[in-house]
Amino acid sequence: MSAITAPLPKIVRILIGVLCTAVATSAVAMIAIAAALAHSPAWILIGFEAVVVVSAVTGVLFCFNRFQEGQGLALLCTAGTFAFAAFCTWLSLANHELILDPSKPGISFTPIAMARVGAGVLIALVASFAVLRRDPRRSGGLLLRGFLALLPVGAILMCAVLFPATASSVMAAMPGWLRATVAFVGGIGGLTLFSVGLHCIIRAFEAGRLESPGGPGTLMSSPMVNKTAT
Repeated sequence: MSAITAPLPKIVRILIGVLCTAVATSAVAMIAIAAALAHSPAWILIGFEAVVVVSAVTGVLFCFNRFQEGQGLALLCTAGTFAFAAFCTWLSLANHELILDPSKPGISFTPIAMARVGAGVLIALVASFAVLRRDPRRSGGLLLRGFLALLPVGAILMCAVLFPATASSVMAAMPGWLRATVAFVGGIGGLTLFSVGLHCIIRAFEAGRLESPGGPGTLMSSPMVNKTAT
């Protein structure tokens, strides 16, 4: 079997299976609560949770060597569904709570949403590994350069979000001409670093494309692909 289409390591597939099973279990429980126990049926929540269940089942099937022709894309779809559905459900609930009894506090969906997003991030990292492992020499260097370029941008944004008062006071203490210069140079520099970093990361994933010697855009021949085709 080609290394490109070989299944992921067993421990990784077990991790994906555990995450998907946990997410599916929580989604089924939320559907039951929203349909039978809630003060009024939360149809938006039920709809999103049903999509999550289907996506989680897809992830479990992946662990049994299904959808192996596009490993990265299959896992990325599952991860994106977990995170996006959790965010949409969180936004749709009043005060981000599921009300069972109007006279009592509701069930907060925030911890569940954060856990779903965390599961999605972990599965997305596995999807990245599934692609980047195809040509680690090329992908590794490009990925490192991309992260190094994005690191200062992320650090500055994190400081601005975590310490807004300090950032505002520092900028306010500067003379007007210096504040404008810092904003202009910092903006140009930040956009440049962001563009370079994003370009390098995209190139790192492009290095893992499945191509045949006959030309780009075609799958490399492998026992798995041939077996699937027959």
